[in-house]
Amino acid sequence: MQTPQGEGNQHRAVHTLVTNTIWIILQTYVHVLLQYHMQGLLPGLIDDQKCQNILDMLCGAGRWVLDLAHSDPGLQVEGIESNKGLYQYALAGRTVQRRENAHFINGSPAHIRTRRGHFYDLVHLRFASLRCQEEELLAMLREGLRIGKGQICWIEAGELETPHSACTRWYSLLRTLLQREGRHLCTGAQMVRHLHEAGWRDVQHQASIIDLSAGTPGYHLFARDWHWMALYLAPLAQHWNLATREELAQWHRDLTIELLSPQFQARWTLHTVIGKVPLKRDISGT
Repeated sequence: MQTPQGEGNQHRAVHTLVTNTIWIILQTYVHVLLQYHMQGLLPGLIDDQKCQNILDMLCGAGRWVLDLAHSDPGLQVEGIESNKGLYQYALAGRTVQRRENAHFINGSPAHIRTRRGHFYDLVHLRFASLRCQEEELLAMLREGLRIGKGQICWIEAGELETPHSACTRWYSLLRTLLQREGRHLCTGAQMVRHLHEAGWRDVQHQASIIDLSAGTPGYHLFARDWHWMALYLAPLAQHWNLATREELAQWHRDLTIELLSPQFQARWTLHTVIGKVPLKRDISGT
């Protein structure tokens, strides 16, 4: 017979598995979409000729780290991830793909242990505001400055704009679930302010629009992964009593109809902020 404590442990395990699965799907979708949009793994604002040692903060499933390591065997790319399940997934990817120049650390990006005198040419963050609260985010940016000797590249998702009710409903549900766990979306202005507060200099902000409407290159990725995202969001929505199983099933049917429509329209804003370490800072050791 299952004890109340055993049921609680089982529930937490299921919740963790579902949440991690959502992040893997979301990260994979976004990674492929951004690679197409930026025509590479880094935005044009970054001088990649000066980047040899690179750190990806909150690297998740490690897709970006592994692909960047594959693109240039001369690079040393590290990813740090606090979620043990995602870290193990990334580590398995490194083993399967045999990426000797890709490395993963299980720990907090707000407190990174590096080799003495070891600094990174580029500190990379992608959708960090969706995974950590504001205080932790600011600590990460300061830590990135401490161990950085070049640039920081921080990419965040802006609002999803669509006239379709079911798609809007699921997007709102995702945001509500993130807010329940203390997460939020950073605007471009907030990103710039946070970098300045952390001590980064020469901060630049670039906003761009990705068209996800039917007939565009991003549409098929969006339609496929948003369909699966809804399936995995459903149990979390039930857990928080945001909708019944019957309501969620109807919402999913409505979403499928909208996504398959040849008139489907959606646009997604992307914010990219670049910063540099102060020129006069001493980088003789950590």
